[in-house]
Amino acid sequence: MLLNKLTVINQLMAEGEEDAAVLLARSAIPDTIDTRRDLPTLRAFGLDEDDLLAMLPAVTGTADRAELTPDEAATLDRTISDRWADLVATWTGAR
Repeated sequence: MLLNKLTVINQLMAEGEEDAAVLLARSAIPDTIDTRRDLPTLRAFGLDEDDLLAMLPAVTGTADRAELTPDEAATLDRTISDRWADLVATWTGAR
């Protein structure tokens, strides 16, 4: 299962799991979490795939992307990256 790292962090914070959220945020796990690949690290934070499924039943990242062409996927990635950069700049007062 693929999950967005920031979504998982936000959900952990909402669930009161601040320690796990901070560990995940500071980890080297990529922005897209692959629960199979990253399971050992997630377990070290006290999370397993069942926990993630219970927390995020509808937040997987591949269903719609499978139908995109490579160019469309690249455009989507750039748009999302630009939006996140704008949000971070706003949050940090850089704008």
